[in-house]
Amino acid sequence: MRKILLSTLAAAVLTTSAFADFIGFEAGAAYWNSSIDGKIQKGSGSDLDLKNTLGLDDKTSSNYFWAIIEHPIPIIPNLKIERTNFTVDGNAKVTQSFNGKTFSANADSELTLNQTDFKIYYEILDNWVNVDAGFNFKLIDGNLSVGPLVNEDIEIIVPMLYLKGKFDLPFSGLSAEADLNYIAFNGTKMQDIKVGLLYETSIGFGATLGYKMQNIVLDDIKDYDAELNINGVYFGAFYHF
Repeated sequence: MRKILLSTLAAAVLTTSAFADFIGFEAGAAYWNSSIDGKIQKGSGSDLDLKNTLGLDDKTSSNYFWAIIEHPIPIIPNLKIERTNFTVDGNAKVTQSFNGKTFSANADSELTLNQTDFKIYYEILDNWVNVDAGFNFKLIDGNLSVGPLVNEDIEIIVPMLYLKGKFDLPFSGLSAEADLNYIAFNGTKMQDIKVGLLYETSIGFGATLGYKMQNIVLDDIKDYDAELNINGVYFGAFYHF
């Protein structure tokens, strides 16, 4: 009986070890203290300046979450899913129309640009220098509302190139990373860039700190034209095994 118990325990340990070598998982969350500026319009109306027309706040607090699944099967890409919740509000400074609807000065204004990123990628290098390359399918699920009349949904899916580099500092637990998502076509351009530092403990818990920048330029995408810039410092925590 004792031998059977020891054999079962040894098999469980070996199975767990093999599974850990086979599958890698990471989950984390971060706080993003960002600022936004730019303009947006729909149809043939005049541009709405986010600050001077819509009166949106210069700063806002956002959060984003991510989960990563990696494996050693060469032909199947790895997967990272990232969710960013972004909302900024204010009060309109002037009376103007948007997509045929007129709003008044002092009306409550709110812009939501929630984003879900589905990143499929391959590990090009995997040692003290880590390089990932693949594609990102970014879903923007947003809304612009001004007063009781303007309430416009913003739903866009954009395919992007994805590239990530990570450089480990030996024996320290520290590493530096840069994350680039980019696409440009027919006057439309979108880039999402993140650079930062990470510290990971020997048991997989870690912290990250860096700077995140987004530039969104839309040229007649679902009748929208826009040029938006969002950037700011982020910090967060994660668990990796």
